[in-house]
Amino acid sequence: MTIFSENTTNNATTLDEITGSFLSTSFEMSDSTFKISNIYTPVRPAERLTFFNNIKDRITNDMILGGDWNCVPQRPRRYLRRTKQEPLHLRTPT
Repeated sequence: MTIFSENTTNNATTLDEITGSFLSTSFEMSDSTFKISNIYTPVRPAERLTFFNNIKDRITNDMILGGDWNCVPQRPRRYLRRTKQEPLHLRTPT
């Protein structure tokens, strides 16, 4: 969902939509036209790859993108293999 104030925008229209995952809107403000898109990327890697392939032709150079990409540079600690020794910051002082 994209919410606009009636006092600051004109001609807000939905340009494109993938229900629950991608919403692209165009609006006018201060004599300029803007395109903004909200993204919610699937959590599962295979679905995420398919989603990115489906939206790549929908994204333009003049578009502002934001959202939940569900991409992290490193897996969270809970997914890493557990070792016999606890990390230093979790050890109980002796």
